[in-house]
Amino acid sequence: MLMIHNPAEMQAYWQASGWQHLFWYIMAATLGCVGYGSVFLAAGMLLRNPIIPAGVLLGWEAINGFLPQCCRS
Repeated sequence: MLMIHNPAEMQAYWQASGWQHLFWYIMAATLGCVGYGSVFLAAGMLLRNPIIPAGVLLGWEAINGFLPQCCRS
């Protein structure tokens, strides 16, 4: 993805704030994985059939973009 950019621009980006953006992107992805993983781990351990809550969450995620701003998570 980065090959389409000018090498001088990329070097300036990495020297300015590129590493900070990369760090926070990785942190957000890691925390998202931990959060979703813990929810589904708890559902798998506590519920006899965890596919039903997983399906509900999948449906919620699918319609979340179409909901008004007040209802979005």
